[in-house]
Amino acid sequence: MSEPETMEHMGRAIEEIAAEATGHIERHRATCERFGERDCDACHWWRCACGEEATNTPSLTGHNRRPAMCGVCLDRWEREQQFTGALATIPAKWQGIRLSSPELPAYVTGYATHEAAARRFLDVPGPVILRGPTGAGKTTLACAMARTLIDRAAEATSTLHDRYRARKLLFTSEMDLAKSAKEAKSWQGDSPLVARAIRSSVLILDDLGQKPEDRTTIIAEIIEERYRKTLPTWVTTFLTSNEMIALYGAGTHRRLCEARQWILLGAQRCAAISRGEAKEGER
Repeated sequence: MSEPETMEHMGRAIEEIAAEATGHIERHRATCERFGERDCDACHWWRCACGEEATNTPSLTGHNRRPAMCGVCLDRWEREQQFTGALATIPAKWQGIRLSSPELPAYVTGYATHEAAARRFLDVPGPVILRGPTGAGKTTLACAMARTLIDRAAEATSTLHDRYRARKLLFTSEMDLAKSAKEAKSWQGDSPLVARAIRSSVLILDDLGQKPEDRTTIIAEIIEERYRKTLPTWVTTFLTSNEMIALYGAGTHRRLCEARQWILLGAQRCAAISRGEAKEGER
């Protein structure tokens, strides 16, 4: 094709190129065995994961990675992108699990009795304690609660408050906080992870009681600041009340437990019934 001489010629040249490309696609579609059934790059036919015809061209490379999706799924996917930072803090193995996931009862001991409380605690201020022995499903349940919160914020009808809470959510562990604080101290600076834990809209503090040393200072500072601001803190721990007091002090224990917002899993639930904790925690 010769070089266009004027803007009018340029317009006609563009139309010819577009017509040629369209013709090529239509000719391929006439003989393509995959057309209408499966994805095909050659005839520009893609299906969404939901089974509907995709309305966008997939982009699986570069910064803007986007699969082929129908209009409804694409709209939801674009809303979800604002929560990728919060979702990335959740361990990869639990990122896809929600409170409605059918496999959750297999991972959480007695999940059927805890689901209602887990959904109720999504919106409460202050701390929530998920307590139980190793393997009872505390971390899995906390991550399912977090993902459910993010999913709700990604709905078209979500409120500004819901979206803010989901964007600023943080999952971390006591071990990670201690490591970050130690590294920051060696560089004579402040720990960015500790600062983020203090101001996050929802903090999931995993495995309280696992850090080997310097427990009190870091955790007490975070709990104190979040208690003062009435920010939700979801704590998973195997510690009993007496063990928590011995490690972190009566003040930190009171701030975590005074609202009696507990989910007691496994053997600790049985032990708590005799003390009345389970009954209070399920109110």
